[in-house]
Amino acid sequence: MRLLKDSLRDARHALRLFRAAPGFAAAAMATLALGIGATSAIFSVVRTVLIEPLPYRDADRIVTVWETVRGGADRNVIAAANFVAWRERTHTLEHLGMVGPLVLLAGAGLLMRSFVRLQQVDLGFRTDGVLTLSVQLPVNRYDLSQSTAFFRELLSQTASLPGAQQAAGATCLPVPFACIGTNFWRVDRPKPADGQLSSGEVRPITPELFKTIGIPQIAGRDFSESDTVTSLPVAIVSEALARQQFGNESPLGRRLRINVDHANGREDVEWTIVGVVGNTRSSLDGPVKQTIYVPRPQRPSNNLRFFVRSAQDPAVLATTVTRLVHSREGEAPIQSITLEEAVGRTIARPRALSWLVGVFALAALALAAVGVYGVTAYSVRQRTQEIGVRMALGATAPSVLRLVLGQAVQLVAIGVVTGLVAAAALTRLIERMLFEVGPFDPFTFSGTALLLVLVGTVASYVPARRCIALAPLDALRTN
Repeated sequence: MRLLKDSLRDARHALRLFRAAPGFAAAAMATLALGIGATSAIFSVVRTVLIEPLPYRDADRIVTVWETVRGGADRNVIAAANFVAWRERTHTLEHLGMVGPLVLLAGAGLLMRSFVRLQQVDLGFRTDGVLTLSVQLPVNRYDLSQSTAFFRELLSQTASLPGAQQAAGATCLPVPFACIGTNFWRVDRPKPADGQLSSGEVRPITPELFKTIGIPQIAGRDFSESDTVTSLPVAIVSEALARQQFGNESPLGRRLRINVDHANGREDVEWTIVGVVGNTRSSLDGPVKQTIYVPRPQRPSNNLRFFVRSAQDPAVLATTVTRLVHSREGEAPIQSITLEEAVGRTIARPRALSWLVGVFALAALALAAVGVYGVTAYSVRQRTQEIGVRMALGATAPSVLRLVLGQAVQLVAIGVVTGLVAAAALTRLIERMLFEVGPFDPFTFSGTALLLVLVGTVASYVPARRCIALAPLDALRTN
């Protein structure tokens, strides 16, 4: 049931992606049409024209060939040796059946590697075992001081619930977006000119948030209940900010001016740094930003995001916390989600795209394998008597097998080389959708090429093996 829900969610994300990026959608559809259409068309032509017999006796032996003298218009009967040589050199467009599958497989491989890289990104905090709930208080019934007191008491009661290990709050989720983007500067230095101010994000939080979601405390202290609207304005900064703004100096005790309002309504507040914590990411594919954490009482609002670490399944605790909130404020809208799910939603789009392109690529690969099998089977059928003569004259089964497979693999290799050129041109269309993977990733391209060569070889081996299993006399009697 969960797999079905995940599939439906991925399908919705895929549809949104196509609506949001019509250019890529057109390119993907064209690539898909090239892969499946070309493979299907080539195999259909091979079957209809070469394999499917005409309504005549021995129709596969009926041909009309001729040659003309250079500069003349008469058709001359060709020599048998010339006919055999022409047939050996003529393979129509069989190798093009590998182009579409290789393009799709290369694109799917790049997207899958990018998706794996996204999953391996260190966010700077732990997502396991954490439930998050968004609580919004009615603004017409609660002012900022009342909402601060309400959330403080509610957090205390939540932390004491059975199964809850720790509870804290913040204005925003750590992902997928920055909370409050703004500028700031050091008080002990002249204010930079407009356009040269340092930029970062501000996150109002409550005490214990760092412990609840596993952000390491590097220096200084955490916020406490004594950090109120009337106390000294304080801030905790990320390691990235401390390194970029203060270098090897300790930032503790230094002051910052931040372009945000304090709870007292003043904009010229100087925030004293009291701690340094580890870096976090507000997006999986974005850079680490300079982050400033401030106490919620000094930057309050009427909504709060609860973070509850649980020893059991966080989803089980959601009902209990929701009941607790509604017992105190029945009109407060609540949205709950685990922190793992919140992070998972940020990669739902690349995951859906990877699976979608991957499914089409596998389908095209299967069609390519069937096409190679059909072409090789026809070629072997046409050369059965020749192979019988070779074996009657002393050719061994391994040498005949190498001969048949060699010609089949040669055609596959031509298709793979052509497909690599096409893939190198078309994968640039998805360059903006890749993360830490280049559009010409050698590992993906070489792996895709080897896979197609392997599939083509296996598809050719079956008819080739069936042919050499015939006794020479049986092969010579074949019409």
